[in-house]
Amino acid sequence: MAFHVILSKEMNNPSEDMIVNYDRLILNTEGANYDTAITGVYTCTEPGVYVFSWTIFLSGHENMYTDLVRNGNVIGSAQTGQDTRYTISGAAIAATELDIADKVWVRLGRHSGGADINPKLSMFTGFRI
Repeated sequence: MAFHVILSKEMNNPSEDMIVNYDRLILNTEGANYDTAITGVYTCTEPGVYVFSWTIFLSGHENMYTDLVRNGNVIGSAQTGQDTRYTISGAAIAATELDIADKVWVRLGRHSGGADINPKLSMFTGFRI
């Protein structure tokens, strides 16, 4: 089981606690259940240990915190951005055990005002090991 999705359009000044809906499906093998259409949430169909990675790409002079969330509980966090004139990305990776129907998503945290998430280099990947 594996999926890989990217953000295809810019997210302008998104709200805190918003789920990032990576909307362009690149890979979705049998058993993968990532919802690009509506929620941006992965729903587990096979129990096991999973690895997830996510990337957020911002313009310069902005910063943003993100969380990887399983069933409402934070299981990983990341920060991207700094005081620079260049664009910058931040990435993180986390492993967790999932049961059938568990849900995993990337949620935005605190960020600077006007922080826009740039597409194509913002992505979310998950696979069972």
